[in-house]
Amino acid sequence: MTSDHPSPIRPAALRAGCGITEGWFGALVIVILTVLVYYPALRGEFVWDDNGWVGASAGNLLRDASGLGQMWGVPGTLHQYFPLTGTTFWLDHLCWAGWTLPYHLENVLLHSVSAVLFWRLLRRLDVPGAWMAGAVFALHPVMVESTAWITERKNVLSQVLFLGALLQYGKFASYWTDTVTARRWTIWFFAMFLFLAAMLAKISTFSLPACILLICWWKRGRIRWKDDTLPVLPFFALATGLGLIAVWMELFTVGAHGADWNLSWTERLLVAGRAPWFYLGTLLWPAGLCSVYPLWHLDVSEPAQWLYPASFALLIILLWTVRRRIGRGPVVAILFFTGTLLPVLGFMNVYGMRYSFVADRWVYLPSLGIIALVVALVVRCTEVLGKYWVRPALACLVLPSLAVITWQHARTFQNEFTLWQSVIKRNPECWVAHANLGAVHLYRGSVDEAVQHFQMALDIRWDVPLTHIGFARALQKLGRLEEAAGHYEATLKIDPAHWLAHKDYAALLMKIGRGGEALVHTYYMVTLPTAEKRWDGLMALAWILGTCSDASLRDSRLAVELAQRANRLTNFGNPEVLQILAAAYAEAGRFKEAVETAQRALTISHQQALKDDIQTQLNFYLRSEPFRDEKGRYMLLPTPPKR
Repeated sequence: MTSDHPSPIRPAALRAGCGITEGWFGALVIVILTVLVYYPALRGEFVWDDNGWVGASAGNLLRDASGLGQMWGVPGTLHQYFPLTGTTFWLDHLCWAGWTLPYHLENVLLHSVSAVLFWRLLRRLDVPGAWMAGAVFALHPVMVESTAWITERKNVLSQVLFLGALLQYGKFASYWTDTVTARRWTIWFFAMFLFLAAMLAKISTFSLPACILLICWWKRGRIRWKDDTLPVLPFFALATGLGLIAVWMELFTVGAHGADWNLSWTERLLVAGRAPWFYLGTLLWPAGLCSVYPLWHLDVSEPAQWLYPASFALLIILLWTVRRRIGRGPVVAILFFTGTLLPVLGFMNVYGMRYSFVADRWVYLPSLGIIALVVALVVRCTEVLGKYWVRPALACLVLPSLAVITWQHARTFQNEFTLWQSVIKRNPECWVAHANLGAVHLYRGSVDEAVQHFQMALDIRWDVPLTHIGFARALQKLGRLEEAAGHYEATLKIDPAHWLAHKDYAALLMKIGRGGEALVHTYYMVTLPTAEKRWDGLMALAWILGTCSDASLRDSRLAVELAQRANRLTNFGNPEVLQILAAAYAEAGRFKEAVETAQRALTISHQQALKDDIQTQLNFYLRSEPFRDEKGRYMLLPTPPKR
């Protein structure tokens, strides 16, 4: 991408390409190398947000075809409107359930396919060092977060479709041939279809129409209205429509609004100027990679911070100014890099910026421009100097070095513990890492370590409800019930409508014999605006109304009604809900239905502890006796809180 003219005369073997850089063998080499360096990640478990896409929180969506219909027909069902990505997870769950190896392998293979398509695209565009650029992308450690993290299926899938759309549009626009086929508009429609699919996998691929015009200008030196601009207008319309939906959902469904995102426009300019330099640095020297980087302190009164946006703007101006001397390729590469980064430069609210203004996964697509440019520059320098031997020597040095770093970084995604330990090592002041590591320790039964990390998280940042809830759960394990109650009360001061805080606090109140107060919290939960979709609150209230040892708090009719509503919301297939419905039936004297419902819960439950509880309660129903929760055994979520 360093010139706008045909490559200078080179040895025939180099111009045509040879050895491993040709044909299917070149693609096979890239795929094999990619799978090898990502081997540590193939054994990884579900981590962080995986629970919301493929774990327990997404269980009802993944269970049957109705969930698939919700993904496509009801925006907000998933974290973002990425139904194509959701569909791949739906199919994975159908085939593999909780076996994580296939999920990881699919991500790695998609990443390798993306690298192969990148190579083929650069080769079609006559960019020097095309295979090397594809291999660098495949093995670069900055890509680990997008590839090794199951949730980031949206990144690797959308990029495959993005590059496929570019390759198809290149045929339509005759980027690499002067022949106009009779099926030209069929190719255009296919490119449009791939672009739509890419955005339904992840909206970050919205930049494709602008990328098309950049390539038009790079290859031809001008953009023609009829041949270049007019055919791409429908692409722009599609990108704008789905992009606006994504922005709205990021704000109001994902929740990217509030104090964490209240930046002034000058502060946003500081982020926008610094982030590209950060990404350029990690791409050129991938050391100190971290899943959650330190959050920058922004100070608009500090002149040094303004050097970032000023110098980056100067870089673009410089490349534009010298384009006639060095070619349009460098400015095209930097514009592609900047344009595809635009949504995550701070001008728009992105949920991840609650933790850090930068993330490796956000540079997955933008990195293509920089990798292509740097490799092309190196290749052209060796040609000008006549030092062709330098190219294989550099490949033998660079590719193994990248592979080793990638192998090591991929190991951090093996499980929650390794992930958050690695983040704390690089970013000791990361409150979300301490909070999540505390949740991991609590889940593993290491309560003292959990308390330590929850306390550290709260020392760094006090106003995070889920950290207080996790801390309260750990304190309950240690029998420090009054301290736990204090953290639930702190949570409800921060967020009076926090359903999980009400639910867990009610559980604690039941244990210490304050059933009346517990009912207040659970009644409140089912009146929240989200109550129609929150089966958790219905479960909690139904359990108290159906099993409480205090007769004055029981209400069999309402218990059955609430448990049936929760059962409908979970598509009649959640064993915990069925357990509670059975208890409600028994309290109402409907023992036959209680027995049948409890037996159904036993059949579909996969957790031995839950099966034991259900069997104990079933024995009561078989004797025509209702179950009484004498110890206040309240239903808690089976998984630790995250974020």
